[in-house]
Parts: sequence; C-alpha cells; structure tokens
Amino acid sequence: MAAQLERQLKAAQKFLLGVQSLPNYLDIRRKQLTELQRFLGKANALPTDASGRLLEELNAELWGDDTNQLRSSIAQLTAQDDSNKDRSKNQNYLACVHYLSVDLVAQLESNRNRMQVLEQVCSHLVKLGKKRSRKWKNGS
Repeated sequence: MAAQLERQLKAAQKFLLGVQSLPNYLDIRRKQLTELQRFLGKANALPTDASGRLLEELNAELWGDDTNQLRSSIAQLTAQDDSNKDRSKNQNYLACVHYLSVDLVAQLESNRNRMQVLEQVCSHLVKLGKKRSRKWKNGS
C-alpha cells in the first residue's frame, strides 16, 4: 500500500506541475487533494520509513495551504514502531548462554565462587543490552 501511495503522490504532483500555469489551477489542485485524501483513507497504517518517504516527496510549493493537511493525514497513518515490543520478546534469558564469552563459560564450569561468576555474567548481559523483566524483579 505504501508503494501505491508513493506512486499516487508522484503522479498527482507531476500532473500539478504540468497545469500550474492554468487559471483554474486551484480547482484542479483541490480535486487532486480530494483524490489523494481518499486514497490515504483506504490505507490502514504505514511504516515509519514509508511515511518519511511520502513526507520527503511532498512538494509544499505545489500544494500551498493544503500541505499541512496532507502532512497531517500521512502522520496519522504512521504506525507505532513495534521495535520495543520485539525487543522485549528477545529479552529471554534462556538464550543468554549463546552470548557468553569463552572466559565466562570457563569460569562457570570451574568450581570457583559461583556468586561472583554469576555477577560477572549479569554484568556482561547488561553490557549487551539485556534487562531484567518485572517478573524477575518481583521474584516470581
């Protein structure tokens, strides 16, 4: 859908560039705006990168006073970034063994002070960006 929106915007702007000198340009622009708004209304959501491309492509000189209305419509379609949701999914400590260094594994295998080694493992995981979940903080 994002690619179709980009094509529609480019086509509308190319057309407006061609008819910019006509006396009824404002009426033509209003019709193009209505059609573009209708097309935007069909979209459910846009990824942030697609919205950015649309906003970058938007020619404020062509759209005049309607530029802010188009920007607002595009911004409302922009989906919330789900990267935090995915990140929390990846905070699974069952996979932490894959991120341990050779030294830490050797220390874990030895019978030295396990509490000290555990603290080093936790420190290592924090440096990698791992965080404790609330579930673990409550001790459950």
